[in-house]
Amino acid sequence: MKTWLKISLPVAVIVIGITGAAVINATGTPPIEPVNEASPGPVVTVRNINPESHQFSVTSWGELQPREKTTLTPEVTGRVIAFHENFIEGGLIRKDEVLVRLDDSDYRTALLSAESNLAAAQAQLQEDQALARVAQEEWRNTQDPTPLALRLPQLQSSEAAVKSAEAGLQKAQRDLDRTQIRAPYDALVRSRNTGVGQVVSMGTTLGEIYNVERAEIHLPIASFDLQFLQEQVVGSQAYIDTLTDPRPVSIVRDLGIVDTQTRMTRLVASLDDPYGLHSDKPTLRFGQFVAVNIEGQSLNQVYRLPQEALVRDSIWLVSDDNTLQRQQVNILRKEGRDVLITEGISATDTLVVMPPNFPQHGMKVRPVAEDTLTAQE
Repeated sequence: MKTWLKISLPVAVIVIGITGAAVINATGTPPIEPVNEASPGPVVTVRNINPESHQFSVTSWGELQPREKTTLTPEVTGRVIAFHENFIEGGLIRKDEVLVRLDDSDYRTALLSAESNLAAAQAQLQEDQALARVAQEEWRNTQDPTPLALRLPQLQSSEAAVKSAEAGLQKAQRDLDRTQIRAPYDALVRSRNTGVGQVVSMGTTLGEIYNVERAEIHLPIASFDLQFLQEQVVGSQAYIDTLTDPRPVSIVRDLGIVDTQTRMTRLVASLDDPYGLHSDKPTLRFGQFVAVNIEGQSLNQVYRLPQEALVRDSIWLVSDDNTLQRQQVNILRKEGRDVLITEGISATDTLVVMPPNFPQHGMKVRPVAEDTLTAQE
């Protein structure tokens, strides 16, 4: 029995194999064709690039600050009898408007007294002048009359008395004027420290005001941005980037130092009429953080490329035979979603806008123009 199994099993396997081969041939299944290894490659989006003239700008952020802050103090002593209705925290007051009014009755009396003194001194001067003329006539025929005989000392004393009385009158008028404390400029009231009925004297703090005729913005500038600004940066034009209407500013000075902590240079921009008192411009408030765009240098032959085209400071180009070529480039600056390049590229190159995954130098690709895809969309 075992001998029979050893003989019959191999024979059965051979018969089954021959039968299967015959069935396969009978069905007519076509043979598998060899794989074509010459793949056309992935599709890549390309664009032609052209150089352009570019106006650089540098953006910096800073806080809007008043150019001047003034602590108001009276120059005379008196009782507060009135103040401006806007002389409260946050109030806006125009130049030369009266902020605080002091009781001026004593100063009006002093002014009248000074006017009286001047009139008396002038009368005395006229009298002494007349007496001096009489003395001169009397001593005309006398040789070498003395100054006292000619009444010259009395005349000089009267002239000095008139000058003193005139100075006294001017002081009395100034003191009277000083009972009205006026705004030295268009101002925002920061604080008020007085009220009606309070007696104030020289040195008493009445309040604090900020100048709103002009504001300043201190702008930190990184060292790598300085190279793109004008060589004479003071006087450069700039503007505050607002949501509605950009506000023009100008760079008025360079602080001339580098911050030891941030290693940045600081420029100062000046803005006219930040609160819009003399225009219909939107109000910009002190303490507000604003972005200032500073006009920089102009440069020719600059290529603007999308950041997606850049891979490790290199770009990929498509050659005439539709193969990828890697090209090292010199990145001048990044602006938004673009990079600016001046070296390592020419106007005859075809740029791969977005390289494929795992690009290889010499890889075969199928380029499609970017504007063609845009038109299809």
